[in-house]
Amino acid sequence: MNKTQSFISIWKYPILYACLILLLTSIPRNKFYDEAEKGIPGEDKTLHVIAYIFLGMSTLKSAFIRTDFFKAILLALFSTSLFAAFDELHQIFIPGRFCKSDDALANIAGIVVGIIFGIVVYKIRKGIHEK
Repeated sequence: MNKTQSFISIWKYPILYACLILLLTSIPRNKFYDEAEKGIPGEDKTLHVIAYIFLGMSTLKSAFIRTDFFKAILLALFSTSLFAAFDELHQIFIPGRFCKSDDALANIAGIVVGIIFGIVVYKIRKGIHEK
């Protein structure tokens, strides 16, 4: 396996998931969507958190493959937070979408929850394998 194949095999899930997020946040919003969004208060932020939980977990899992525990956590937190900021900024150019700091904070909250969940799973699996 060459270096390119190795990189792709390790990082494919976070990359694909990030592409899915970008694709979904690149869809212009219209009046129908705005009317449908007037449902449950906080629903929008909940969706942001849920979407980014999986990005945080998959990035942490991939980072664990190539680096030690603390570096993996920092790499996952930094890279996904940077992506979350980029995701919000790129929406300035999408009709009907806006760059919102509270959305970015919800994204980062999801990342943190995903990383914490990933750490718990890592510790449990490590404990099982040590027995």
